[in-house]
Amino acid sequence: MCSDAPDMSGVNAAAELNADIARETLAFYRQAYADQAPLRERASARADELTQAQLGLMEQQRGISEERIAHERGTFRPLEQRIVADSTAFDTPERRESAAAAAASGLSRQFADADAAEQRQQASLGV
Repeated sequence: MCSDAPDMSGVNAAAELNADIARETLAFYRQAYADQAPLRERASARADELTQAQLGLMEQQRGISEERIAHERGTFRPLEQRIVADSTAFDTPERRESAAAAAASGLSRQFADADAAEQRQQASLGV
């Protein structure tokens, strides 16, 4: 008797071998996964510890930062504002006149001192 259907016995045998390999591979990976469970648990616990430590440091740094900002705002900002106010108030017509008078007075004193020194020098020479 003759059949028109192709012989699939080789394909079927290959499929059965592939299925066997897949079952063995799945069994291997299941065992490896089970064997590595303690390692994964330790790694996860360590990651949690590190995360908690980092969060603690973050909170500590936030506190330090807030303290520094409060110090800067309470100490240096008022000082800077006072310096700016003083320097802004300094340049007035009255202060300019006072500074000019002081400069003129100092210049007159320097001329007088120079004249006195010249007279002393001339006197020492008998002039």
